[in-house]
Amino acid sequence: MKIKFHARARVQLNEIWDYSADQWGEEQADRYIAGIHSQILQALTNSSKGLKLPFSVQTKLDLRVTRYKRHYVFAVIEKNSLRVISILHDSMDLPQRLREALS
Repeated sequence: MKIKFHARARVQLNEIWDYSADQWGEEQADRYIAGIHSQILQALTNSSKGLKLPFSVQTKLDLRVTRYKRHYVFAVIEKNSLRVISILHDSMDLPQRLREALS
């Protein structure tokens, strides 16, 4: 399955890397981003649906979610691809930020 990143998710990945590099160095930032990518491949591209949403959001999309350490990765299935729509830290208002991403 091909994985695509929405522009917003790319920006979020860059922000995560920048923050991690500032706090813990570039090597750790690289490892953390690689971990997010690995989690996407392992948890979201297999036949399971990933985690259940930890809150209620109304959508008709085939929404999948997984968690890597302190970040939730939200993606939708589109034909033969998986589109990552948002990557959110667990301290954020997840329902509101996901609704914004889906609108």
